[in-house]
Amino acid sequence: GVYNIQIVATNQYGSSEPATALIQTLDDRFSVQWLAQSGSQESVGKTVPTQVAIDSQGNSYVVGYFTDLCVFGEFTAEAAKFVTDSFLVKMDPEGSPLWLVHMGQGTFGGVFCWDVVVDSSDEVYVTGEFNDNIVLEDGGDPILTEYPGSDNVFFAKYSSEGDLLFSKHMGDEFGWSHKGFAITVDSNDRVIVMGMHDGFVDLYFYEDSFSLRGNPSEDTYYNTFVAIYTTQGVLLD
Repeated sequence: GVYNIQIVATNQYGSSEPATALIQTLDDRFSVQWLAQSGSQESVGKTVPTQVAIDSQGNSYVVGYFTDLCVFGEFTAEAAKFVTDSFLVKMDPEGSPLWLVHMGQGTFGGVFCWDVVVDSSDEVYVTGEFNDNIVLEDGGDPILTEYPGSDNVFFAKYSSEGDLLFSKHMGDEFGWSHKGFAITVDSNDRVIVMGMHDGFVDLYFYEDSFSLRGNPSEDTYYNTFVAIYTTQGVLLD
């Protein structure tokens, strides 16, 4: 059979010039279709892809995090000094970048985008964690943690053109640590977000006015949470 496989890689030194590649397998042989490199020769930072998804047209969506400069073709994002930001880039089936979303854009803290998925309508969902604040689109308003400097979960939906459609964030008022690690879409187009939250406190879903109860005992550290949404961003019971 013929299979399309998407991989994300960095070199053996953890270089600031990682690459994304689309590999086509034909029986037991591999054929490289394209190789696209991110990063910049002028940058002193690093660009680290973390996950990739492919839509029904063969376009690729790559997420990850970076310091200093993130460059894909003609598209560039720049993080503030000593700050880690994240990116979402769309590439066509030949590996040419179509657009780049810069997630973060703050002067303090960090943003780490860990996962991406595409639904049956080729709309895009991402999740990760942010410290202090995050901006999810150019010119957008920042999302702030309730306790400055704490780690919160973010979950966002973008159109196939890179427009932000909605966003959610989860955290608490006391400054504990919470992380969004994985996201998927099931056969009914329900969006499933998974992560971890500090079990000492309740995890509050700010836009949904919902609290996931914690267990403030000495034996409780991190709990796993799974949240299920419609593609319109409605939290399901």
